[in-house]
This record gives sequence, structure tokens and C-alpha cells, in this order.
Amino acid sequence: MTDEYALLGVKSRRKPDTAMIFSDADNIERQLQADGHKIWGCVSYGSTYENEDYWKELLSRLHARTVDTLEFWEASNMLDSLDYKTFDEHGLFDRASTTTIREHFKNWTATAPLDEQGTGPAKSHLLRTGRRRSPALSRVPRTATQQSKCLY
Repeated sequence: MTDEYALLGVKSRRKPDTAMIFSDADNIERQLQADGHKIWGCVSYGSTYENEDYWKELLSRLHARTVDTLEFWEASNMLDSLDYKTFDEHGLFDRASTTTIREHFKNWTATAPLDEQGTGPAKSHLLRTGRRRSPALSRVPRTATQQSKCLY
């Protein structure tokens, strides 16, 4: 039986009617503690600079959605440890290929745990439970930054 299955019987301290394993906030907090990490959040790359307002709006909606989720899980206190890392160097990333961004991301993740957390990398590769600050790279298409319902 893995640790994740053992948590099925443990109730969330925030929402006692929910098993801890199903609480995003509980999982992030538990795993931050287990790894000795202090911050959590996503990493964003700006790679098209045709309209800065669209990019800012996308990041604003991402933050609003995160706040809504934390409020749902009664975990607003976790906003204090939330950190968005944004790479938006025009010269390096303007119209950069996915390969270029992926390579930069791969290099950044090699040193980020020590640089940001003061510890080594997370001990788990479990993406679903938010164990790692930088488990995967996603690319948001330019058209998504222009959609009013993006991230909702």
C-alpha cells in the first residue's frame, strides 16, 4: 500500500467531510513540509509580446482561479507561500520555439530547488498531488490569452 492510499482514511483538517488525499491544499501543504520546501506555485513563460495586456490578463486570471481554489479548500493562508515564477525576457523568449522554452525550463529545474527552497528536489514525482513546484511544462497558445473565459 502506498502512502497515497493510506491517506484515503485521513480526513482533511480544513474540510473534515473530505479525505485529505482529495484536498489540493492539504496535499500541497503536506508535501511542502515533507520536502522541506517553503514556496509553491507555477512557472510561466511569456513567448509572444504582441499584446502585453493579454498576457497580464492571463496571469491575473490564473491568480484569481488559484485564490478561488484555495478559498474553496479553506486554505487562504497558503497564499503567503504561493510564488509565481515568470520568465518573460523579450530577447530570449519572443516567438521562441517550444524546444527552446523546454530546454530553458529543464535547465532551470535542475537548480531551482536549491536556489528557491534551500533544499534538494522534491522526493516524489507524483504530479496529481502537486508535490513538485516544477513538475511539468505546459504551453498556453496565444489565442488562449485572448479568450475571456480562459482558465474559468
